[in-house]
Amino acid sequence: MTMAGEQAGSYVLLGKIVKPHGIRGELKVFPYTELPENVLEYKELFLSLAEPFHPEQRSMINGRVQGKFVIMRLDRCNDRNTAELLAGMEIYIERSALPELDDDEYYLRELIGKKAISQGQEFGTIRDIVSGSGHDLLNIISAEGKEILVPLVTEFIIEFKVDSVVFDLPPGLLEL
Repeated sequence: MTMAGEQAGSYVLLGKIVKPHGIRGELKVFPYTELPENVLEYKELFLSLAEPFHPEQRSMINGRVQGKFVIMRLDRCNDRNTAELLAGMEIYIERSALPELDDDEYYLRELIGKKAISQGQEFGTIRDIVSGSGHDLLNIISAEGKEILVPLVTEFIIEFKVDSVVFDLPPGLLEL
């Protein structure tokens, strides 16, 4: 996803409105957070298409988790017709609304785009995070275009730097 303009960098993507839910203006939202209930922590939201990015502020009136989805009601959305117009919109929060992290904590999205280094050598760029059944995996692309999946476990990560992540990987992992 690419967001145009400097302003887009001050927002964090929380999820996407899938479709209306019921007839009273509720929305079914697919959350991009690890736990769906995390979406309910934020009352001031911003709706926009990914392209062009033009955030419109909305307030969450109420919400609940339903399976892997969040069902929410926003201000100015009181019927199914209005809810249908919002289907496909992405939901953002202001970056400043995120909780402060401890020194040894990080947001997963901050890893994307960083160089991956092991034993002093760069072996690729972190492209994405893939949810796995046991652990999340870092999808790393080498300079040759080879895809490398590295388990996102603290035992493999030595240090987070501004532009890179330093790993201590088991022998042979990069050859798989």
